[in-house]
Amino acid sequence: MPLANALLERYNAADGYPPAGAVRDGAGWHTLRELHADGSVLAAQMRAFAASSGCPAQTAATHMAGWVTGSFIRPLVYAYREERRLPLFTMDGTALRADPGGWFNALAVEAPVLAVLPGDPLAGKPGVVVTSTMDADLIGTVLALSGPVLDTLRGVSRLGRRTAWALVADTVMSAFAGELPPGPAHAAVAEADRLLAAGGPLAVRRRWSGPVPLAAACCLAYKRPGLEHCERVCPKLDDVTRRDQITTWLRQPT
Repeated sequence: MPLANALLERYNAADGYPPAGAVRDGAGWHTLRELHADGSVLAAQMRAFAASSGCPAQTAATHMAGWVTGSFIRPLVYAYREERRLPLFTMDGTALRADPGGWFNALAVEAPVLAVLPGDPLAGKPGVVVTSTMDADLIGTVLALSGPVLDTLRGVSRLGRRTAWALVADTVMSAFAGELPPGPAHAAVAEADRLLAAGGPLAVRRRWSGPVPLAAACCLAYKRPGLEHCERVCPKLDDVTRRDQITTWLRQPT
């Protein structure tokens, strides 16, 4: 098994979603290149999600931006954060499986090269390259994969460029923090903030509430029937409720 795929198995074992693997089983798979070339797939998924959830088209677009980019951002960040390694996904070798409900429910990658730092025990093994610029490699990969898909998504929706990239930046920030308790989460979001600052369109303006970075863009989840504002990080949440939620979170054991 390619070493990068072994890393993805560890990501899956850590409850990574959507699950990542190497096999495209059945129909409904689309590479990132294909999603970029043909906007009809993204448009159809947004229509399906709007119909199944009862949300407006604008909410479907913001969710789609997060789902598509989050599917590859989360395993990339997991590899960087947990192992200081990076599977080098590509547009042609990375595919998503469309779900009838309008989202994407699985990720498949074709034997990506694994980047490691000098001195890593895997250095010199087949399918492994050594890099001294892993920070830049991570952000560069996120930009290279997200940019074309966002361009296509914006072409079939009313999603603006600044909002689209802010949603991607929020996805990176969220992937770093994950479900970590307050202590480790503080270090993770500080690292994410440092990396995003050098990420071109990812270097978005972000408000903070004490130690908590607020989302730079609203995902509009509150417009889905039965849902309310995202906890703690939602930029539209009232200050009193946010402070109460942050206080409760900070009391968790670290």
